[in-house]
Amino acid sequence: MFKKVGLVGAALVVLASGQAAFAGGSEASVSSSCSQSLYGLCEYWGQSYDGAHSMIYNVTEVANLPVSGSTSYVFLSSGSGQNQYLGNNNGSLRNYADVSINLFYNTNYSGPELTLGQGNVSGSGSAKKGSEQGSLLNNLRSLIFNIP
Repeated sequence: MFKKVGLVGAALVVLASGQAAFAGGSEASVSSSCSQSLYGLCEYWGQSYDGAHSMIYNVTEVANLPVSGSTSYVFLSSGSGQNQYLGNNNGSLRNYADVSINLFYNTNYSGPELTLGQGNVSGSGSAKKGSEQGSLLNNLRSLIFNIP
């Protein structure tokens, strides 16, 4: 299963490796750049790592990737899907974190689940395109970075 990390008190959790940092808070940082240096989850609008994309980082968990309303959880880069909501629009995913990430079909970490292996290394299970996501294709609503 997975280890859920609470956000009580501490504003910063640092992995034992000393390489990645995740902060608590109500909303994660979101960037238009998917980079190994950000240590997060890169979500692409397209099913083959194409179209608009955004990196979710600097957080331990996201209980609700919105599908409406005012939010920073949108595809920020240029390309097909730009400015659409990240919730329920995941065509492909890459894990640039040093930990595995549990992804969930529903908000609040429920429903069908998929785990992306740590690091974006070919063959590690850290990237999933299109149908490789199973029932989570275009149905991602919450996630947890598995901080040790």
